[in-house]
Amino acid sequence: MSNTATNYKSFIIKAVIICVTIALGIYFGMFISVKTGLTNGGGQPSLTPDNMRNTTNLEIGDQLPPIEISDIDGNPVMLNDLLRGHKTILAFVSDGCEPCHDFIADIISGETGEAEPDQVVLLSGKPEAFTETGDLPIYRISHEVMTAFEIHSMPTIIGIDGMKDHNIIKVVTTGYGHEFTFAVINKFL
Repeated sequence: MSNTATNYKSFIIKAVIICVTIALGIYFGMFISVKTGLTNGGGQPSLTPDNMRNTTNLEIGDQLPPIEISDIDGNPVMLNDLLRGHKTILAFVSDGCEPCHDFIADIISGETGEAEPDQVVLLSGKPEAFTETGDLPIYRISHEVMTAFEIHSMPTIIGIDGMKDHNIIKVVTTGYGHEFTFAVINKFL
């Protein structure tokens, strides 16, 4: 056997050993990460409501504070009165927000995965800009209220439990696309 063939064979064997070693190292690292809870196996941290981006000052587990909104005709309504005893998705939306419109379209078409809230309530500074809301109620929320709760990114979705007279915040997602938002709602609401 020639010296070149021997060198080539030696090179191939070493390359295979290196590749197998790297693959085993990656597998072992992922195995340890999943077993210790460091990750969910997809390389991303385990998703919980507490570690999702929440740019509001509304906290998971807190009771939703009293919020005054108005219907499309300008009549004042207390948001908390609408929620009592209903598992609810509050969707803060903006007319120039494409993910907001996608979210609304998916709710209307029923493409929400397993998410089955008792009700969805849309809240916007310009509710008249949303002409395609189907049967979804849309209410006006003032800029002052949105600023007070630090709701600046759209869509901001808040999941409220269905416990009578409690209105506990179960999940808050801020600025995520509608597919991710429905996955979160399915898991935590």
